[in-house]
Amino acid sequence: LSIRRQRQMCIRDRHPFKFTETGLDRGVDVSAITINYKTTNPAYVSSYEYNEMTGLYERYRNGAPYYDALTGAQTEYANVIVLRTEVSWFNNAPQRPVIQLVGQGVAEIFQNGKYIRGTWVRTHDGKTGDDAKSLPARMIFLDENGEELEMKVGKTFIQIVNNDQAVIVNAGEQIEGCLLYTSDA
Repeated sequence: LSIRRQRQMCIRDRHPFKFTETGLDRGVDVSAITINYKTTNPAYVSSYEYNEMTGLYERYRNGAPYYDALTGAQTEYANVIVLRTEVSWFNNAPQRPVIQLVGQGVAEIFQNGKYIRGTWVRTHDGKTGDDAKSLPARMIFLDENGEELEMKVGKTFIQIVNNDQAVIVNAGEQIEGCLLYTSDA
């Protein structure tokens, strides 16, 4: 085979995620997710509300719908993944985050109004121990059983947060390791 054909085959065979038409059918029922990144004024709050009619999570920023600049439509996602990792600041400058994206950590996974806690993994490229050179390597999301997670067909939003960042979920029951918000509280 020609080199060009080999490259085409290699690119075609790669996949960033495994996909499913149905998505999660297990986990805790969750109707909303809120992440308050700053406690300063003005705050930066990302939130997602699950729309049972569409089966998608609608994104909000500081309480207002977040719109796609190209289409004018509110952004919606089939999968929302909260990726927990180490975040530090270069020279203590808040506009220069240093985000650890090689290794592994907790992934909080939301599909179909359901929540499971899983893991994200990205290993070194095998050639060097350099994290920056390993970033092109595939990041894999594992479910609560250590199996590769199938993403629901549609758009996916990966929300990166520091390991100790509070993530508030609106759920009908307590989720281990999460802050619980209910409308009764």
